[in-house]
Amino acid sequence: MNRSSRSEPLFTATREYVTFIRVLRRALTRHGVELLSYCVMPNHWHLVVHIPQIQELSRFMHWLSTTHARRWHRARGTVGLGPVYKSRFVSVPIGPESDLIRVCRYVERNPLRAGLVTRAEAWPWSSLADRTRKRRRLLLLSAPFLESQIWTDYVNQAQTMAEVVAMDRIAGRLEVAGRPRPVTSVPHLLKPVEN
Repeated sequence: MNRSSRSEPLFTATREYVTFIRVLRRALTRHGVELLSYCVMPNHWHLVVHIPQIQELSRFMHWLSTTHARRWHRARGTVGLGPVYKSRFVSVPIGPESDLIRVCRYVERNPLRAGLVTRAEAWPWSSLADRTRKRRRLLLLSAPFLESQIWTDYVNQAQTMAEVVAMDRIAGRLEVAGRPRPVTSVPHLLKPVEN
């Protein structure tokens, strides 16, 4: 996850979201990182990724953030006027399968929780919306739990107190400044899906 400095908007127009998605697509290919879930919000973005090696996460996030920041400044004519992002990035290592499900729901539910849409899949800058398109914006890893209407309905349900507590537990493992803990992979849940 990365957030704008001073919580100012990163994205105010469709073309800005599209530019970020293009930079993200290139970063994923360039660094061999696979994307499971994402959500690009007005002042921050979340990615749930599978990385080939733990060291690649910092290289991937650095390239993505700095490339986007350069283009952002250039488009606004603000080169040299300060940072675009608040910090390097924040990472959460995902352990058990139940944590993966909770985190994907948290990420895809973001625009609904923020009151930007009445149904999460209506937010066009997320993996939940992307999975409903014939031509996806990004190549997404597939997981059986993500590919059904049941998942979409679940994302749109109100969170229970137990779910909030579980997400707080997961978020308690946040590692700031790009220093992630080792990640327990759950590859048997994931498979690539072609556009």
